Amino acid sequence: MAPYVLNDGGWTVIKVTVTLMILDSIFLLLRFIARRKVKASFGADDIWAILAFILFLANVSMDYWSVFLGGVGYPPSTYTLEQTIVNLQADYVSSWLNLANVLCVKLSVLCLYRRIFETPKFRRFTFWFGILVAIIMILMMIAGAFRCLPVQSIWDPRVKSNTCLNYLAGFVAGFTLNTITDVVLLAMPFVMIRALQMPVQKKLELVGIFLLGIGTCIASILRITSTYSKDPVEDNRINLIVWSNIEPGVGLICACLPILRPLFPVLTVRRVRDWYSQKLSSSSNSGSSNGGASNNSIDHNTGSSQAHASPQVYMPDYHEALSGSKYKVMTEVSSNGRSNRPGERPNWNGIEVERAVDVV
Repeated sequence: MAPYVLNDGGWTVIKVTVTLMILDSIFLLLRFIARRKVKASFGADDIWAILAFILFLANVSMDYWSVFLGGVGYPPSTYTLEQTIVNLQADYVSSWLNLANVLCVKLSVLCLYRRIFETPKFRRFTFWFGILVAIIMILMMIAGAFRCLPVQSIWDPRVKSNTCLNYLAGFVAGFTLNTITDVVLLAMPFVMIRALQMPVQKKLELVGIFLLGIGTCIASILRITSTYSKDPVEDNRINLIVWSNIEPGVGLICACLPILRPLFPVLTVRRVRDWYSQKLSSSSNSGSSNGGASNNSIDHNTGSSQAHASPQVYMPDYHEALSGSKYKVMTEVSSNGRSNRPGERPNWNGIEVERAVDVV
C-alpha cells in the first residue's frame, strides 16, 4: 500500500504530535533531574508518568499509521477499501491507548498528591477517587471495544453488524465525566494548601504552580466540543486526532510541573527563615514588655523546673514530602537541656530550639 502525500490536515497532525513528543520528553527528563537534585526517591507517580509517555508514543504511532497509509486529511470518498480498513483499525486501537494514557496521567498526579500531602483523610479520598477514575476509564474501554457486534464489523465494512451502540453519545458522556474528574483533580491541592501554616504569599505561589493543571481541563473540554464540529467529516476527524493527543500530552506536562520547581529558583517559594525569626523575635519582645514573664515555672516543693513549650508552627518541607522522608514534630521538652534521641529537635535548658524550614 503506497503512502499518501500529506495534505494540510495530515501536516497538522504531524506538527502537533511532534511538538508534544518533544515537550513531553523534555519535561519528563527534567522531572528526573529535579528528583536527583533534591535526592528524592523514585515513586509510584514517576512510574505512572513513564507509562503515560510510552502509551502516548504508541497512540501517536497509530495516528501516523492513519495519516501515511490511511490518507487521513483527504475526503473519505477517495479512500480505497484498504485505506478505510486501516483508518478504522487505527481508530479502534487508538481509542484504547488514549484512554489508558489519560488514566496513567491522572494516577500519576494522584500519587504525587499522596506523596506531598499525607493527611489520612486526604489519602483515603485520593485512593477512592483513583478507583473511581479507573472504573470510568475501564468502562469506556469496554464500551468502545464492543460498540458493535461482531467486533470485526467496527473496522471492516464488508462485515455486517447485528447491533451497534450510539458511540457518539457514549463518547460525549464518558469524556464529560472525564472532564469532571479533571476539575476535581485540579481542586484537590488547593484544599490542602489553604490549611498550611504559611504566609499568604507562599500559598499563592503554590496555588500558581498547581493551577497550571487547568490546561488539561481546557483540552478535555475542547476535545468534547470538537466532536460536534460543523466542519466536513474529514476536518472533524483531524480535530479529534489533534485534541485526543493534546489532552494526555499537556496532562503529562502538567503532572511534571510541580516537581520542576527546584530547577528554577525564580519560580520557587522564598525561604521563610527571616519571616520565622522575626515572628520569634516579636514574640520574645512581647514577653519582655509584659514584665519579663517566663515560660518556665519553678516547683518550689521539689526545686525542679518544668518547661511549658508553646505550640510550634509546622512548616512542611516540599522537598522532604517529595522524597518520602518524614519530618517528625516533637512535642516533648526534655528537662536536662540536651537530647540524643534521633529525630528530636535540639533544646537548650529545657526549651526547644525551632529550626527554620525551607519551603521551596
